[in-house]
Amino acid sequence: MAYRIVIFGIILLAGLGVWKGVMLAKQQSEKPGAPPPLEEPARSPFTHSLAATGIIEAARENVNVATSKS
Repeated sequence: MAYRIVIFGIILLAGLGVWKGVMLAKQQSEKPGAPPPLEEPARSPFTHSLAATGIIEAARENVNVATSKS
């Protein structure tokens, strides 16, 4: 009789371990939402805007714009 109680306890603990593992995996797979911004984004005071992509090349010579090495 005691042997059956021990086997039942082991099976019960194994089942609880599997259930806890599945629940933990499910919890870890959920991605948290993005937090709200700390401040409102800056707004443009202008009614129209212009946007572009590309490279701006100099007509005559390239000018280095950087701090000097010291």
